Amino acid sequence: MRKVKLRIFDGEEMRDFPCVTEWDISDYNLFSSLTQKGNPVLEYSGIDDEFRNELFEGDIVSNHVATWEITFNKGCFCAKRIGDKNNQETHIALRAVKEIKLIGNRYKNPELLK
Repeated sequence: MRKVKLRIFDGEEMRDFPCVTEWDISDYNLFSSLTQKGNPVLEYSGIDDEFRNELFEGDIVSNHVATWEITFNKGCFCAKRIGDKNNQETHIALRAVKEIKLIGNRYKNPELLK
């Protein structure tokens, strides 16, 4: 069973939060403050890239086939292909994408979504 980890983009940097059951009051207060401001909450997918970087929603990964954004769609973590020339969203189960490496995320590197 994967550990639930959360990450919030505060407009400048990513802030990682441990498993909710490990929070102390300062974690709770900071998390509450950031979410009330509308900052996106991103969940750990339970999958790491080939260099053992944890992959969260909104992360952008690449392999020899394509560039993908990690999303949560219809109850599972998926990889959404970026730059599909047919303008169709292609979602596949994240576990099906092989030999991926983290190259950025949608919040700090929006240019990668083009």
